[in-house]
Amino acid sequence: MQSGNSRVLKAMNRRYDREQYYQIFNKIRNRFEEVEITSDFIAGFPGETEEEFLDTLSAIEELKIDYSNTAIYSPRPFTKAGKMTDLFIPEEIKEERFKRLHEVNCKMTLESNKKLVGKIYEVLCESQKEKKGQLMMNARTRTGKLVHFQSDKDLTGHFVNVKITKAQTWCLYAELVV
Repeated sequence: MQSGNSRVLKAMNRRYDREQYYQIFNKIRNRFEEVEITSDFIAGFPGETEEEFLDTLSAIEELKIDYSNTAIYSPRPFTKAGKMTDLFIPEEIKEERFKRLHEVNCKMTLESNKKLVGKIYEVLCESQKEKKGQLMMNARTRTGKLVHFQSDKDLTGHFVNVKITKAQTWCLYAELVV
């Protein structure tokens, strides 16, 4: 989505506006029962006002986006935005907006993860590590969420079923279902 504001999206050369994005998003959510949607968002695009930035924060919360990649705007050579030097936003404002963007992203990611607690998922085991004297598997759900669970057996490369027992912002904890 990049921004939750239609004027900023147009300035970014996006072929959609806020309303079109909402329509697409709602079509997907209504069609698929268990879908996770991620997006990218930028704080401090040239000329972005505080009100336009607030549209981005509200979009993330209203759409209940499961996870977002977030970034502070940085000029790219040879792009239209990179030439908007008279509209560049001061670094301290971009950093402050990014902080708020990150906080909303963390909040929504944690809410998304909490919905998974108690459910059983098939995960792909990626690696085994020792953590605090226990052997833990690192695995991924089909939607890419990181899951940790205890296993004395190295299951790297295998698909297994786990029951999610705990949600944190950036990962889930589970127990192996046998």
